[in-house]
Amino acid sequence: MKKVLLIDDDPTMRGMIKLLLEFAGFEVIEADDGQQGIDKYRELQTELVITDMVMPNKTGLSMINDLLQEYPDAKIIAMSGGAAIDADRYLTVADKLGVEHILKKPFTQKELFDAIQDYGF
Repeated sequence: MKKVLLIDDDPTMRGMIKLLLEFAGFEVIEADDGQQGIDKYRELQTELVITDMVMPNKTGLSMINDLLQEYPDAKIIAMSGGAAIDADRYLTVADKLGVEHILKKPFTQKELFDAIQDYGF
């Protein structure tokens, strides 16, 4: 069973995505901020990371930057609905950091699974 690290500070959003992923056969490990996400990735090195961009303690951008420096082959899907700053800016920066797949909230189930499928899952 493929493991996915799902990082989002919104428990409702995290719960909905987790249900979709589990229904599709993934094992989901949850984190509610970027620092917790990095710690869990170091411990488990999941096959895929799906992360929000706007979170407390360590933002998605900071987490992605740190993660890719330490694990350059990490597969990451970034998602953002924006909050303090426009979601498009966050996702543009994530793209420049090397994230291949970005999702703007709200996104469809198909968009999520298309991004996952592009990584070969």
